[in-house]
Amino acid sequence: MEHGALPMPGKPVRPQRPSGWLLVVDDEDGIRTTLRQALERAGYQVLEARNSRQASGALDTHPVDLAIVDLRLGNENGLELMDHLLARDNLLPVIILTAHGSIPTAISAVRRGAYSYLTKPIELDQLLREVDRALERRGLTEEISMLNLAFRRDPRASALQLVGRSPAMQSVYRSIVRVAPTDATVTVYGESGTGKECVARAIHTLSPRSCGPFVAVSCATIPDPLLESELFGHTRGAFTGAGPGRPGLIRQAEGGTVFLDEIDSTSPAFQVALLRFLQERTIRPVGSEQVVATDVRVIVASTHDLRQACEAGRFREDLFFRIHVLPIFLAPLRNRQEDIMLLAEHFLRRYAREEGREMVGFHRSAIERLLAHEWPGNVRELENRIKRAVVLSPFQVIYPEDLFEDAGDEKASARSKIRPPPPQCSRNEAHTMPSFREARAAFEREYLLRLLTVTRGNVSEAARIAGRYRSDLYGLFRKHGLNPDEFR
Repeated sequence: MEHGALPMPGKPVRPQRPSGWLLVVDDEDGIRTTLRQALERAGYQVLEARNSRQASGALDTHPVDLAIVDLRLGNENGLELMDHLLARDNLLPVIILTAHGSIPTAISAVRRGAYSYLTKPIELDQLLREVDRALERRGLTEEISMLNLAFRRDPRASALQLVGRSPAMQSVYRSIVRVAPTDATVTVYGESGTGKECVARAIHTLSPRSCGPFVAVSCATIPDPLLESELFGHTRGAFTGAGPGRPGLIRQAEGGTVFLDEIDSTSPAFQVALLRFLQERTIRPVGSEQVVATDVRVIVASTHDLRQACEAGRFREDLFFRIHVLPIFLAPLRNRQEDIMLLAEHFLRRYAREEGREMVGFHRSAIERLLAHEWPGNVRELENRIKRAVVLSPFQVIYPEDLFEDAGDEKASARSKIRPPPPQCSRNEAHTMPSFREARAAFEREYLLRLLTVTRGNVSEAARIAGRYRSDLYGLFRKHGLNPDEFR
């Protein structure tokens, strides 16, 4: 099921223009002055430079949020300066200025990491629009980086599996960062297996309640007559079969967050009790007359559209408006193609580490099969298949038959082609062994092939994974005759 944001009443509000420091690099004084004046009128702080040396000096005095670089800087190449800027800050948006005759080169610059290019003479309104969009994207990227950094720093977040760079996941990251500091109720929508509890844990981890407990409740797995007592507690003998009194899961989450999964499966009676709790922030254990105040944030999740459930009479409308304060929508994995291999690599590293195995990666045929699969079980299905493959595969490379039961005979020949050699070799075989230099070059090329395949030709992402500068990678690609564009 595909979810969309709910329409909000009133006129749209134009977002405030992002502020920031910009670097303008152009060897023509008149163009540089015109751009600086236009950008300063728009509210930006501007540093100027006419060549690479001045640009480096400007960056030493103040960090910048965006750079505008002319493709031709006298005898210098603006692309080399761009590589230098991106080596210093790989999140820096760079807008290339070019003459009409250099458009193919400018397009190549975008493929190398530039945000966009503009042709001279520059239309100032278009330039400002490009600058606005680039800074907005940088802000989002930095929010995502902050989110990932917070996860790495907090040991309680080690189990979180929010992985993805698709637009859908970027929207989720942005929502998490924005709603986490608040105390409002959040509703997470998504199909089974999309990671709704991961989102809830992320919100809790980044919230002021992160030192408190996180209690997850699957409403669909608890029999409806017992759900209220499990959540709000009960006294001894409150109902048939009731044992000693229990405080309930809400009380256990005091000072923290309670996550109510599959809220759409609850009965009307429980919905009334939940609505009363959300309105009054007090609970009354089943069988008790005592009312207890609580301090708990509530996050709920649903696999179905609660608005449609209200229209069908299956969900209380007043409860819907109480919990539908800050909705977050998780897209199914089949609609996030660009995230599939990122998740697969993430799970491969995780389970290889847990199993103490050295895994190289996925065979190209396995990648094709992963990308072609519909993933009815979403991220949970992908995780389980990767875990199974790591445990059962006798090789360091994952093949389709390791992932899918019906792929047993499809790629048998591919296995045999790169089986590890036998532990002992005959004298004749020893003569055919490659030199160490040749073996190292072969490994290097295979690594680069796999890196380009996993990142789908995104050199910035490849540089991040490899821990190398982009310019270094371009040199290696040329050395081995590889073109990142062929992997996009």
